[in-house]
Amino acid sequence: MAASIYLEGRTRKNLNENLNSSELKDCVFISDRIDTKCLSNSSFEHCTFANISFKGAKIIKDKFTNCVFIGCYFRKCDVTESTFIGCKFIDSTFPGVIIKCCIFEYTFFSNCFIPYNELEYSLPGAPNLREDLARNLSVESAKLGYFDESNRYRREELKAREKHLWAAFKGETQWYRDHYDCCRQLKALFEYIISVLNGFFFGYGQYFYPLLRNLFFSIIFFWGLFFVFKDQLINTETSQSPNGLDTLLYSLHNILPTGIEVKVQAIHGITRVLAGFEALWGIILAAYVASYIFRWSLNK
Repeated sequence: MAASIYLEGRTRKNLNENLNSSELKDCVFISDRIDTKCLSNSSFEHCTFANISFKGAKIIKDKFTNCVFIGCYFRKCDVTESTFIGCKFIDSTFPGVIIKCCIFEYTFFSNCFIPYNELEYSLPGAPNLREDLARNLSVESAKLGYFDESNRYRREELKAREKHLWAAFKGETQWYRDHYDCCRQLKALFEYIISVLNGFFFGYGQYFYPLLRNLFFSIIFFWGLFFVFKDQLINTETSQSPNGLDTLLYSLHNILPTGIEVKVQAIHGITRVLAGFEALWGIILAAYVASYIFRWSLNK
């Protein structure tokens, strides 16, 4: 029923009989096969393609505007230098599809996706459009259980979002200058800084390496601070300033919930503040690690 609305008000035609038509509008093509055939230099506007097999076909230098593809089969289809503007792909499959030098703008996928390696260089150039399409494909590929593909599109979405925010702050193009006043530019700058810091320190909560890297450097960083201020620490066993090993264990004790027994105690304000801050930082990192592990286990 939901798909049938894309058939209303459109004239049914045979796609095989219109492969060489230069311009078609408000047409519907149903259950045709153009396997291994070539569709080139055609223009389709407000058309619906339902249950069409494009297996091994070549789609070259075609333009599709506000078209809908429902239950279409694109196995080993070669799509070259074609444009898809405002199109929808619903319940379609793309095994072995080849995408070369194409344009996908304002395009939406539902219950299907094109593999990232094929679509990477045909994603929209405008960062805001690139962000929207990458987010859509990340969600759809995850729904279908392709979590590696979802992660790739998610990474692309995050990069495009930061590029979009930075362009908005700088007013790089006339579009940004028309749509972003001074307040919105400052907001975009703030969101950009938060996003960059989130990626650097926490890997956006999705990537483990930044978490591991920052845990290691945090331990070293605080160890160095405690060693500099070791005269404000005391070894409770010897009643003297702790040595390098003692300060390292003290740093590990603060940042890791490991139950490490230490004989070092902060006796002045600076080291107490540092110890508290390190413990808080450790809790934040632990929460992100737990989130990553939980997401990873669900994906597996």
